Amino acid sequence: MTWREITARPYVVVINKLAVQNLPLPTVVSGAQLAVSAAVVVLMQMFGQNVMGPMEKSKVLPFTLYTAMFAAGLFANMKVGTSRL
Repeated sequence: MTWREITARPYVVVINKLAVQNLPLPTVVSGAQLAVSAAVVVLMQMFGQNVMGPMEKSKVLPFTLYTAMFAAGLFANMKVGTSRL
C-alpha cells in the first residue's frame, strides 16, 4: 500500500458519508462509484495509459469476487450510516 492510498482512504469514507446523506440511496451511490471507476480506466486506456495489463482468465474470477465484496462492504457501511437507531 502506498502513502497515497493511505491518505486517500479517510477522504473516500467521508465523501461516501456525505453522498449518502444528500442522496439516501446507498445502492445508487455504490453503483455510480463503480461505474465512474470503470470509466476512468477505459478513458485512460483510450489515451494510451497502460493502467491495466491484459485480462487473464486466472485473475478474472478472484478480481470479480473482490469487487463484489468491496461493493458489499461499501453498501453495508453506507446503509449503517443511514439507519436510525
